[in-house]
Amino acid sequence: MDRLAVYAGYAWLATYADEGANRHEHRTWQQLVWNAPVPQGWALSLRPRLEQRFAQGGNDTGHRVRVSARGAYAPHPAVMIVAWDEFFYQINNTDWGASSGFDQNRAFLGLGLPTTSTARVEVGYLNVFLKRSPDNHLDHNLAINLFWTH
Repeated sequence: MDRLAVYAGYAWLATYADEGANRHEHRTWQQLVWNAPVPQGWALSLRPRLEQRFAQGGNDTGHRVRVSARGAYAPHPAVMIVAWDEFFYQINNTDWGASSGFDQNRAFLGLGLPTTSTARVEVGYLNVFLKRSPDNHLDHNLAINLFWTH
């Protein structure tokens, strides 16, 4: 069972819009992380997550599933190639605006660089597709992520 981990948590998200439609959202979540057995130099993991979302201005609880797959290859100890994709699916409609069905997708491709023996930075391209009414959004981002390990 050293390849499987169970987590639960809480997140508070504040969205500040230029138009003044600021929103605060609270989330509780549960997730599994499974690390696949792979050859030396490779890493592959799968993470399904279930979220309960509570938003300002509404009484409904939004339920959403997020599934992430991540792969990495380290051809050299000083660099790794990283790719991941995360799919979001909203289970129900809410009175605060969440609509059931496909919600968004995030895809990343970049490089991981160790900064110390317990930390690394990952830099790369993050593509975010948001399904929103009346128009969908496709965002192209430079992502810089810092990870600490133990």
